[in-house]
Amino acid sequence: MEALSIYESARRVPRKRVLVEPVFWTRLHLDLLSCRFSHCNPPPPIMMDLPSTATECEEARRRNRFNRAFESFDIYKYPAREGVMNACLCRAPSPLSRRGCLWLHVGSRHKIELAGKCYFLNDHYPVVAHLDWHAIWHRRNDKLSSMLRRYNAPIVNLRKLRFKMITPTEKQYDPYLVAAIIAFGQLQWRVLSGQTGRTAGPADQSLADAVTSRIIFTNPDDEDFLYIYSANISASRVNTFILPATRPSAADFLDIQITPVPYEPFETLQQRLLALILSATRLEDVDQSEKSMMHPISMKAPPSPSESMHALAASRSQ
Repeated sequence: MEALSIYESARRVPRKRVLVEPVFWTRLHLDLLSCRFSHCNPPPPIMMDLPSTATECEEARRRNRFNRAFESFDIYKYPAREGVMNACLCRAPSPLSRRGCLWLHVGSRHKIELAGKCYFLNDHYPVVAHLDWHAIWHRRNDKLSSMLRRYNAPIVNLRKLRFKMITPTEKQYDPYLVAAIIAFGQLQWRVLSGQTGRTAGPADQSLADAVTSRIIFTNPDDEDFLYIYSANISASRVNTFILPATRPSAADFLDIQITPVPYEPFETLQQRLLALILSATRLEDVDQSEKSMMHPISMKAPPSPSESMHALAASRSQ
């Protein structure tokens, strides 16, 4: 596999639109990024030990809110689903907090806002993001709608056709998710490098081999499971976007692992998610440093949440 810059990749397919926003990404972009998906088994039911102070009435309200937000996955209820996930991930005594949106940097100065919410460990280290598919749907719809200055029936029909063409039939392999994973990896590298300005500089390979980018994806095609997408993002991968005219030092695959996590029992969803994301069953065992974002690139793929939990379960049984 030949290592090419983004601009070189675009020139290899001159009849295709490659340099477009993520809402217009297609299977072609996954191929150009050498992206591969793999599915993992559901993790064992290991939970983080969190003290509960909620009353029975509060638990009932949380359950009702969850049912209303996730019932039938109404297309206009995605903000409610984002609110439920925010409460689930950040409710005390969780060490996570929500901070801002996702931004995909292309070049040092150009950035694109993506759907999705970022969650930080102790307000310092980004460890996971959440993305609902209907938020992606609205981004695509809004982007195409903004191109219409006034009503024109043939143009509207062409817009509907284009919307259908760029909307994947298999939501779990939506190219937009890949853009979100890369964008979250860029954020982690920026935090690791201490970059706080509006511009994005190249990632320093001496700081780490890779960071582990994780996205929680809620999919309307599956009312029983949410999914955690995880991938190692190397400095070379980040610099491919920050320096789009420069060839990466070596070609590498973008391996994305997909781990299903059941919604039920909802009462333990927070404990199960935190144990998977933070790879710990007690708050005092959580790594509070930048190492919470890092993972050695020597492995072909990041350990899936399922593999991490199996290892954790084995260590606890000894």
